[in-house]
Amino acid sequence: MKQYYKSKQCQFCKNFFNPHSPNHKYCSAYCTFWDYVKLGDASECWPWIRGKNSDGYGIFKHHGKTFSAHRFMWTEMFGKIPDGMHVLHKCDNPLCVNPNHFFLGTQVDNIKDMMLKGRSRNSKGEYNNKAKLTTDNVINIRQLLSKGIFQKHIANLYNISRCTISHIESGYTWSHI
Repeated sequence: MKQYYKSKQCQFCKNFFNPHSPNHKYCSAYCTFWDYVKLGDASECWPWIRGKNSDGYGIFKHHGKTFSAHRFMWTEMFGKIPDGMHVLHKCDNPLCVNPNHFFLGTQVDNIKDMMLKGRSRNSKGEYNNKAKLTTDNVINIRQLLSKGIFQKHIANLYNISRCTISHIESGYTWSHI
């Protein structure tokens, strides 16, 4: 039989509850969860301030179970996550638990979103978030190279290294164009 201690007031919702141990501060997993969130405005990210997994997503441990923080938040706010669906972030911040920043999608949707936002190692061209050039820039660079303009002059024109121009010319980079 579980022993209950003197009734306490939940530090989050202020309801009274019967704790299972003297150091319980919250009446439920939901209330415990909020202790690990840095709240902000509805449009801002609400970062998870506790543990995270190897992919950088917040993890929430409660009564021996481990949950993804953003998936726990979705379930609490909107209900069960349909089979085959993922909780995706509009903000691309894996520690964000603001439900206004979530949307449901399939794994294919997640990959498309990642590619469009340039977060994939395989993102090519201007879809790569480290790209300094656009597709139009590369087309123009190739035209200048075909006219015999020196790589160093083209590099100065676009404020990039001569090595970048050499990689474009050889097809080492931007070969998809």
